[in-house]
Amino acid sequence: MMNSQHKLIADEIINELYKHPITTSLRKIPAGNGSAIDLDTIKQKLKQDKYQNLASVFNDLETVWAELVKRNGDDVSSKIASECRKILGKLRNKYDISELPQWCNVVYKVRGLLTNVMTQPPETITQNIPSIGKARPIKPSKSGMSEREMYNFLQASDMIKKDEDHREMIRIVNELQPDIDCSTQDVNVNINELNAETAEALKNYMRTALEKQGLRYPE
Repeated sequence: MMNSQHKLIADEIINELYKHPITTSLRKIPAGNGSAIDLDTIKQKLKQDKYQNLASVFNDLETVWAELVKRNGDDVSSKIASECRKILGKLRNKYDISELPQWCNVVYKVRGLLTNVMTQPPETITQNIPSIGKARPIKPSKSGMSEREMYNFLQASDMIKKDEDHREMIRIVNELQPDIDCSTQDVNVNINELNAETAEALKNYMRTALEKQGLRYPE
């Protein structure tokens, strides 16, 4: 079953699609028209928790567009399908976070490998360059967050899209840690530089901001 966060995203995408008049004819397709699925069916499947992931929802939506063209075979249907794909593409860019976990996993693996290389050099290296064994390990995060908590934090920050939310997060950092150079234009801050108080304040703010959007802070 799809996790609750992705289900909320899928529901939001379907609701946004329903708002576009161009999808009206695709919401309920009469039986006997050779169509295996329509938007109402997808909405019902979401309600019944029949999807395993977001990709399967997107696949069904693509089937709706493709069957429209196959069923009618005219220019109007092709234009409708093309427009629907554009709308879905914009919504996917807005909500899809599938690349973030992969990026975080790579970062954690590289960091671990780098720490091991720095602190445990081969004996032949330390014999020739004694000082190499004194290389400082990577500093732990000041926030005290575990890797999983850091991943959730990064995932949540990626879900925050509104400019006013970004400005408020910048204000929080500037207020609690004025030593961090956080401009009014850029909310990108090294998470390892955040202390526990700042990290907790940002987490609480993001949690509230996401709830207002009908989303949940990753756990």
